[in-house]
Amino acid sequence: MAISSDSHVLVLFCGDPAYDSRTTKYIRAFGQIQVAIRNGISWSVHSHGRFLSNWIHWSVQTLRQVKDQPPAVLVVMDIFSVPVALLSGLPFFFDCREINAGVHAFRRSPFKRWFWGLMEKLAFRKSIGITTVNHALADHFCRIYSRDTHILLNLPLHTTISGLSGRQMAGLPDQAWVWVYQGAILPGRGIETLIAWIQTRPTDEWLLLIGPAPASLIQQTPQNKIRFTGPLPQERLLEYTSLGNAGLMLIDPSATSYRLSLPNKFFEYLFAGLPVISSRLPVVETILNQYQCGLIAETGADLNLAADQLRKTPDTFIMGTRRACQSFRPEEAVSDLSGWITRQLTLSGLSDILPENNRI
Repeated sequence: MAISSDSHVLVLFCGDPAYDSRTTKYIRAFGQIQVAIRNGISWSVHSHGRFLSNWIHWSVQTLRQVKDQPPAVLVVMDIFSVPVALLSGLPFFFDCREINAGVHAFRRSPFKRWFWGLMEKLAFRKSIGITTVNHALADHFCRIYSRDTHILLNLPLHTTISGLSGRQMAGLPDQAWVWVYQGAILPGRGIETLIAWIQTRPTDEWLLLIGPAPASLIQQTPQNKIRFTGPLPQERLLEYTSLGNAGLMLIDPSATSYRLSLPNKFFEYLFAGLPVISSRLPVVETILNQYQCGLIAETGADLNLAADQLRKTPDTFIMGTRRACQSFRPEEAVSDLSGWITRQLTLSGLSDILPENNRI
């Protein structure tokens, strides 16, 4: 039974959904229960200019869209979309990916920590359902807000690797050992450390940086052992990631939000067949130890030791990545999400937007 066109669900995301696997999971989950879902106005990852002016412009446009074509429910995919959801007065789901008052980017701004922390608090109070990325964050939110959350792991949905004939298109030598960093170039991610570190490594080692990077950083970075790809859509991401031999994830654990994280890049490394060297993040460390799919590095000396060990016995860790991937099933995560959405809509008195055959 198809639902009427005015009973759609609208996704709010300050970004481009093509680059965000969590948005795609929500879209697929609503599709499984036959509920029409649409993407809101895209804020491209290529947008230039100051964040505040871009955010205000996006928020005004999105509020107009919500007013002109009111959805039955909103799906709020980041903290920056929460103000629009609150102002709309519509019921909404909230995907809380981190402790928003504790992110590295807000460290030097008490106002930003207060404001986005307040938005998080209001979202937990007003939303009809909340997802987060792992049990550590779920436990944290339960202690702070006395609210349960659904665990939606950052598993990649596009796991088929094909289409690249070799490393030439990324500007990498065929015989090089390639370390991969994947993700946005942001404070607290260890990028400066990695760029300096690769210059001290053997001449056959290269660093591949996958994701959006400021033009100034690209211009200032020595190009002899480093390559940038720029941002890539989900369906092409693992093809480039798989060009490497191992993934690097030197996230600063001093920020609470980072310390409790379980990032997209971690699972994308594993599904591309890459062992991982990570800073000491408790949830990540548990998985590395359980499946023997990587190593922890807390200092520069640790990073060199871990890198040398990976190079000496790569097959041991590659087998670990395969064991890990067998335990994490992206499609099951989507099915679990669709079941949870159905229950939350029913508990919130919104089951009318569900087809009769999917109502509880």
